[in-house]
Amino acid sequence: MAIKPVVADASSLILLAKSKLLEPVSKRLTVIVPSLVYEEAVVRGKAKGHADALALEVFFQTHRLQVREPQRTSQQMVEQLFGLRAGERDALALAYELGIPDVLIDDKKGINACKALGLRPITVLALLVILRKQGIISRAKGLRAIDLLERYGWYSQDVIKQARGDLDAR
Repeated sequence: MAIKPVVADASSLILLAKSKLLEPVSKRLTVIVPSLVYEEAVVRGKAKGHADALALEVFFQTHRLQVREPQRTSQQMVEQLFGLRAGERDALALAYELGIPDVLIDDKKGINACKALGLRPITVLALLVILRKQGIISRAKGLRAIDLLERYGWYSQDVIKQARGDLDAR
């Protein structure tokens, strides 16, 4: 199975850590983030004492997680066209300039910007279902992750219910 690259924003990284999906994701994807995303998810998270930030730091050091910097022209383009700033702006700018079609993002405005740029937005909940369908995680692990995403994420009950149903649709 080929390892695919994906660009992620901070909220997606944090949700991956909180839902205990970092390990299975690292087996399937190379996660690339802009330095602003790393700063938000890891550096600021550690300063606030968040355990998920420590887990992210370890994964950046030991797995397929990379920090890259988008060019200023790409940042400006995304900011001017879509009004995105900081991590979301840089994640989309980086994906666009590197030609990486898949972006882990849960922000509605960011999802719409991805689509406009011809990128594929993937929510953490959707990624979880993909991991299950590919046999990378068990149904039980998927259900535990959904419970954690329901607790820590911003998903509607309808979306959570759909994801639970999708876990069984292999």
